[in-house]
Amino acid sequence: MPGKCNICGKVLRSGSDDAIRAHQRESESCRAKIGDSKESQDIKALEARVTRLIEDGRRLGTVGCSFEESERNARERKEAEDALKAARRHSKAEKKEVKKLARDSMSAANWTQALLKGDERFTKADDSIETRLAQHTVGLQTSASFRLKREEVEGEVVAKRAREEESARQTALAAEMKKKARKIKHEKMQRSMLSFDEYA
Repeated sequence: MPGKCNICGKVLRSGSDDAIRAHQRESESCRAKIGDSKESQDIKALEARVTRLIEDGRRLGTVGCSFEESERNARERKEAEDALKAARRHSKAEKKEVKKLARDSMSAANWTQALLKGDERFTKADDSIETRLAQHTVGLQTSASFRLKREEVEGEVVAKRAREEESARQTALAAEMKKKARKIKHEKMQRSMLSFDEYA
């Protein structure tokens, strides 16, 4: 008994669910019809409006009309054409986005990347004071030992920040010294090129 695909509307030899699913999975021509979307209906309505305004303009030109009517028709036609262009541009951009999304979703590299990103959340550890304190104070503890451990962890964090700031300051100072040395060397070379009495 023949069947019909509910996506593309093609009549198939077999009406079994397996045959229909195989057709939808393997056929390149099994695509939903674009003409049924609301967006294409809007574009068709805009095209019909532009066509009607062009016909009205031709009729006004042959029958004779006032200058204001002619100007109004030209203005409405221009607005309708601009709206049609914008709708087509938007439709084209959306279609490109959908195709890109479909291409990316079927990419094995994208799947692998998504899996690796999912695993990253388990390997990344938050390095905040609360996280470190929770790691160091597992189990039952007295309030005094908890307070001591908290002060120790906060001291470590403050010391680490101070070391990082000092390292950044030292790096900036070294870069500044290197820049000054380069500038002095460049000035010395420029002076040697300009002074004639040294070589005479």
